[in-house]
Amino acid sequence: MAIYRFFEIDKKKENVGGSITEHTFIINKFRMLHSNPLALLLDSLSLVGLVDKLENEGIQFNQAKGWLNITPEGIQLSDVSLVGLSMGMSITGWYDKKKKAINFDGVVTPVYAINGVFERLAGKLFGEQKGEGLFSFVYTMKGPTSAPIVEVKPLSILTPGGFRKIFRSDIPAPEK
Repeated sequence: MAIYRFFEIDKKKENVGGSITEHTFIINKFRMLHSNPLALLLDSLSLVGLVDKLENEGIQFNQAKGWLNITPEGIQLSDVSLVGLSMGMSITGWYDKKKKAINFDGVVTPVYAINGVFERLAGKLFGEQKGEGLFSFVYTMKGPTSAPIVEVKPLSILTPGGFRKIFRSDIPAPEK
C-alpha cells in the first residue's frame, strides 16, 4: 500500500487492438507502508531500522519514475527508480497476471542521501540509474505475489554501479 500525494502517467504507445500500452509514470512524495516483499528485502540486508519504519510510519520516497508496459500477459516495469533520503531502489521485471507472480530484479541503496551522492556526481560509473549508489546491493524477487522469494547478492556491494550488471540477468516475459 502506498499513500500518494501526486501521481502522473503519460501514455506513449498503444497498439491497434488496445492490448498493449506503454506508459511513463512519475509519483512524487509518497510513503511505502506494510510491503511484505520490501520488508523481506530489507530484512535480508539486516536493515532493522528501515523494516521497523516500513511497518510503522512507512518509508518516505521523494520520487518514483519509470516505464510501465501493460500487455495481456502482465505488467512490465523497466528503468524504475525510487529515491528517498533513507534508501534508493531500482526495479526491472514482470508481473505475470495468469500466475499472479512477480519476477523482478534491481538494486537497493541504503542511506541514499549520502550513498547516492556518488551516482549524482560521477554518473553511471557508480550507479546505472537514479536510485543506485556506490554501496548498493543487487536483489531478485521471484514467485507468487503472496509469498515471493527474495535473494540479495551480498558481494554486489563491493562492485561499482557500472559493473554491477554482472550480478543481474535478463528477465523473460510471461508465457502467452
